[in-house]
Order: sequence, then structure tokens, then C-alpha cells
Amino acid sequence: MGKKDEIRKALASFSSMYGPQNTMLATVESVNEGEFTCVLQDDDNDELKYEDVRLRPVLDGKESVTIFPKVGTWALAVRIEEDEDWMVMAVGEADKVKVIVGDCEWTIKEGFLMKKGSETMKKIMDDLLTGIQLLTVNTNVGPSSVPINIATFIGIKTRVDNFFK
Repeated sequence: MGKKDEIRKALASFSSMYGPQNTMLATVESVNEGEFTCVLQDDDNDELKYEDVRLRPVLDGKESVTIFPKVGTWALAVRIEEDEDWMVMAVGEADKVKVIVGDCEWTIKEGFLMKKGSETMKKIMDDLLTGIQLLTVNTNVGPSSVPINIATFIGIKTRVDNFFK
């Protein structure tokens, strides 16, 4: 028996003590980032799909922590109260993670987006490195030229561009 089957069996055993099935382990078939939902496919029954499975507990237009699962990975979903609605609690592999607190946002997807209001960490770092690259200093014989180690700063800027989105 594989790890997935062991987890499914243990969850089914536990939840059966407390009434109808309250958890499921299924495969993510598709994700709708705009609606904060996904479609889950039951691995045991090819014809059984769960549409509009929530990625957040309440779909009220507010957002705090959202894990967007990668299509094809497994997801653990729980039933929301006595309703027929389901919500993803954990995933085997995330495609994107987004955290919002007030006017701050932190998103991970092929790099990091750190944002407060309209300001991003990438823009701050880009402006800083551009300023350093253009740095000149007044001397007794006139202004200096650009820093002699400008190549170092160009390399750092490339690394920042790859790290932050």
C-alpha cells in the first residue's frame, strides 16, 4: 500500500467515528485563481469530481493566506460544517502561495513578490542598484566617473531580477 493509500485509509477511519465523510484525498484537476477554487478528481472513482472546491474557507472578497495547488498533485480537502462545500487544507505540491496582511502582500511563484501598497521590494532594490551604478563623487579634479566595480552591481541587479518578481 502506497503512502497516499495509507493517508486516505487513516483519514477515513478517523472521520468515520464522527459521522459522514469529512475529509477526502483527491487529485487536483484544475485551478481557478480568480475564483479561488479548484476541481478535485476522486482517485478511486474516475467519474466522481468535486467542482468549486474552495482554496479559502470563506469566499467573501477578502484574502489572507491562499495556497494554489499544482495541477496533478494531490490535495487534502475537508467538508465545511454540515454543508456540501469542500475546502483544500493541504497539497502535495503548491504552484503559488499568497499571503495578504493589510496592504502588504507576499507571493511566491517562481520568485518572490514583496509588496506594501504600490511599492515592491524589487523596485526598491532596482532603484538602489541603479543609483549606485550612476554614483559619482566630486573630487579636486572634478566629478569622478562611475564606480570602478560597476560590473559587481550589474551582477547583483541580475540576481535581484531573478529572485524578486
